[in-house]
Amino acid sequence: MNEELSIYLFDLDGVLIQPGGYRRALRDTINDWAGRMGITHDVAPNEEDIALLEAQGVTSEWDMIPFSLALTIESWWNSHPEIMLPEDLNQAISVMSQAHHNEVPRPRYNWAFMELGKQRVSGYPLVEGLGLKREEEWMKERFPRLSQHPLLDTLFSSTRDILRHLPNRDFQVRVLGSEIFESTYQMAAPFMTHSYLATWDRPLVEKGLLTEVFKRGNSWGAVITARPSRSPLPSPNRLVGYSPEAEIAVGLIELDGIPVVGHGALTYIAEHLEIHAEQLLKPSPFQALAAIMAALSGDALIGLLWAYQVYAKPSWGTNSYLDLLVDKYRSRFPQLPSGLTVHVFEDSPIGIQASRRSTQFLGKLGCWVDLHAWGISRQPAKIQALVEQGAQVFPDVNQALEAVLARRNHRKRAPVEEGDST
Repeated sequence: MNEELSIYLFDLDGVLIQPGGYRRALRDTINDWAGRMGITHDVAPNEEDIALLEAQGVTSEWDMIPFSLALTIESWWNSHPEIMLPEDLNQAISVMSQAHHNEVPRPRYNWAFMELGKQRVSGYPLVEGLGLKREEEWMKERFPRLSQHPLLDTLFSSTRDILRHLPNRDFQVRVLGSEIFESTYQMAAPFMTHSYLATWDRPLVEKGLLTEVFKRGNSWGAVITARPSRSPLPSPNRLVGYSPEAEIAVGLIELDGIPVVGHGALTYIAEHLEIHAEQLLKPSPFQALAAIMAALSGDALIGLLWAYQVYAKPSWGTNSYLDLLVDKYRSRFPQLPSGLTVHVFEDSPIGIQASRRSTQFLGKLGCWVDLHAWGISRQPAKIQALVEQGAQVFPDVNQALEAVLARRNHRKRAPVEEGDST
C-alpha cells in the first residue's frame, strides 16, 4: 500500500457534523407550510424516512422539502376530493386552510420515497427533473392529482432559487438565521429567527484524532460536501452571495485552513459553464477530483481550476473567463504524483461512487490511487448501501479514524462497536 502521499476527504453532515440544524429546519419548514394548509399535526419525514433517501443518494433538503410538501398536498386532496385547488401556491393554501375537514393522513414516506433516487434526469436537480416525468407511472402513482395540476410545476421548479421557491427560501432563513440570510442574499428575511445550524449542529469528531491524522508531513485533507458554501472568488455573474453553510460547520469543528469544496464552489464553475451545479456534485467525479487537488495545494480554487482543466472542460466545453484563471494560477498547480493513498469518509453511497470514479480518472492520467472508503452510519439501510459500495462501515467517524491510524501505524485496532461491517 502506498503511504507516501495520503489524502483525507471528509463529508460534513453525518460524518464530522451531526446536522441537527438541517433536520430541524427541514421539519419546521414542512410543518409550517402544512400548518398554513390547516394541518396541525406533524407531517414531516422522520429520521428513518430521511435515511431511506440518503441511502439512495438523495441528500439535499432542497429536494426533500418540495417532494414532501407535494405528498402532503396529495394526501390533503385525497381527503377533500370535491375541492378544486387554484394554480397559485398561496391561493391554494388559503383554500385548503378554509376546508371544514382537515384530518389529513401523514404521507406514506416509506412507500413514496422508494426508488426516488433512480428518477434523476441528467442535467437537472432531482425534483426539477421529476417535473419532466409527470406522465410516467412512477409519478402518477404518487401524485394522481398533482401530476395533472400546475401546482406541481410551482413546487418542482426553481428549487435552487430562493428568490422564487418560497418553501426553500423559508428553509434557508431558518438554516442561516435571518441576519446572515439578509447579508447573504441581499433581501429582507420573511421572518426573524436565529441560525438553526449554529444552534443545533454538533461536532462528531474528536479534534485530537484529526490532529494525529494530519501531524505527518505527507498527509493532507479537504472537506467535500453538498452544503452551500462561499464562492472561491467574487462571481461576476451573480447579484447575491453564496450561503456560508459549509464554513459554519467547519468553524464548529475548528478545522482551520482546510480547503472546502462545497456547493458554492461548484456553482462558481457551473455558472460559467452554463450547467447545473448538480452536474458537478457527487456522484460526479468532478467534486472529488477538485477536493484531491485542493488538498494537495491547500487551496480550493486551485483544485477547482485544475478539475475544470482536466475534466470539466473536455466534458462541457471551454469558458474564456475560467481559461484566464487557469493561466493566472497554473504555476500553483501541484504536479500530479505517480501514486496516492486516498481515504474518503462518507455517510452516503454517492460519495463513495464519486471518489471511486475520480480515482479511476486519475489512473488514466498516470496517477495510481489506493482508495480506502470509510462509511459512517448507524442506519441499516445506509449501512447496506455503503457496504455495497465496498466501504468499511463504522458507527462514528472517530472509530473509523482509529482504524486508519491503526493501519497506518501498524498497531492493533481497538474493538469496534456493533454496526461495523469489517
